[in-house]
Amino acid sequence: MVSRPCMTAFPPARWRDAPCGIPSPLPRGNDVSAVHCNRPMMSRNHAHLTAPRLLVSVRDAAEVDAALAGGTDILDVKDPSAGSLGRPQPHVLANVAALLQRIRPQAALSVAWGELMDDQAQPPGCLPSPIGWVKIGLAGCADQPLWQQRLREWCLRAGKGADCRESAAPMPALRLVVASYADFHAARAPAPQAVLEAALDTGCAGVLLDTFSKQGGRLKDFISPRALADWLTTARRHGLQTAVAGSLTVDDLEWIVPLRPDIVAIRSAACRDGRRAAPIDAQAVQHFQQSLHARWYQLVRP
Repeated sequence: MVSRPCMTAFPPARWRDAPCGIPSPLPRGNDVSAVHCNRPMMSRNHAHLTAPRLLVSVRDAAEVDAALAGGTDILDVKDPSAGSLGRPQPHVLANVAALLQRIRPQAALSVAWGELMDDQAQPPGCLPSPIGWVKIGLAGCADQPLWQQRLREWCLRAGKGADCRESAAPMPALRLVVASYADFHAARAPAPQAVLEAALDTGCAGVLLDTFSKQGGRLKDFISPRALADWLTTARRHGLQTAVAGSLTVDDLEWIVPLRPDIVAIRSAACRDGRRAAPIDAQAVQHFQQSLHARWYQLVRP
């Protein structure tokens, strides 16, 4: 079992304004320790770092072309009407996977798998071969004293299910991502720092920080840049891939990009008129991607 990290203990009520204070450079990935709270400056010595990748969530195969045309780096499948991590219907997932194999065979898919406490949240079995990431949320787990054990068992079974996939072409390894919620009180979920510990204990490949309620505010309403920087730093120091989401807009790139998450994930900002239930719009995706890279180049240019 992986030893648990030494984390700054933030009382839940003070999570949003938790102090910046996790020292030392990171052993790999984008170096968040270079961000000194509200002074996100970057020297030319960091120019070798890569920009965060853009993930766009589609609800069906009809939205795939627009997301790819707009320039998304990662394609994700979820049912937006079923919550933050709404699990898509099996036929929807199969259709998206089949389409991607035809038009972008080397691309890997991400899929939302709902909440651990959902009745339907059984570990995935033989998923379509393009799927490389499976995300699971922890809403409702704060009321369950054995949620860590349940997550550990879920991850173990999901990992075994990945072994049954067959494909003539090389397949991406199936990696598990556990989601934490910045509005964890509303979600009745464990606090984000507890989710980091659980991700390490269960051998997950990555962590996502999202918002549970899509009507109750955006990411910036629940967490400060300083607290997010600490969370990202801790995750990456222990080898976890990091992703941030939560009704993000182009304006949020001003403060999020300097913190250097590995992935910036969007749905609403990629949709027509910024409406989560509207179709994916290629121009909206392109605008977000261009804005992300423009903000990044502001940081890395000499």
